[in-house]
Amino acid sequence: MFRWGVSNELVQAATLQKLQTVAPILAGRTEAPDNAPRQPATDEQVEAVRPFVSELIWDLIQVQRLTGARGGELLSMTPAAVDRTKDVWLYAVDDHKTAHHGHSRVIAIGPRAQQLLKPRMQGLAENELVFPVRRDSYTTAVARACEKYNRRHPDRPIEPWSPHQLRHAKAHEVRERFGLEHVQATLGHAEFSMSERYAQATLARAVEAAAVMG
Repeated sequence: MFRWGVSNELVQAATLQKLQTVAPILAGRTEAPDNAPRQPATDEQVEAVRPFVSELIWDLIQVQRLTGARGGELLSMTPAAVDRTKDVWLYAVDDHKTAHHGHSRVIAIGPRAQQLLKPRMQGLAENELVFPVRRDSYTTAVARACEKYNRRHPDRPIEPWSPHQLRHAKAHEVRERFGLEHVQATLGHAEFSMSERYAQATLARAVEAAAVMG
């Protein structure tokens, strides 16, 4: 934020330089509570909400779990953005959050996720949304479903979870089976300068994981 302010001549450059010298807050070194790391949503947690969400939300949950995509990426998906000519579909995300840094984001969609998406895409115009849901509505639907499940089953409650924890679950699964580089490819983490050669190698890993697990 301050870097943006300096570039737009709203903040003095010296202010940014001073902020960059501030050491990060270390866990256990202050009186502020240290939040536990966010854990993956387990299969048990995910399956528990099924009776308490609409068919649309349930399909969205499953597709996110299978692809490891961000919720916002799936909510902006249109048929036109998905290349369905190969065994593994490729979804080119137009509004990827690091696009302005020159990073592309292509989500590989395997056969299991395809079976969920085919009926949803059938009859849609090329630029219609596959999942016509607002992001906050999606998050709220999952939170309410967790609450409803726990009220119905007080003897075996689940830990409430959020859609983003589906990405954590996918990351854990891919890492266990393929390794860290495949996790980076599947989740779209851009930690390196992306040459065309590197981008192609990354996509190949995402396709490999999707063909087997998605």
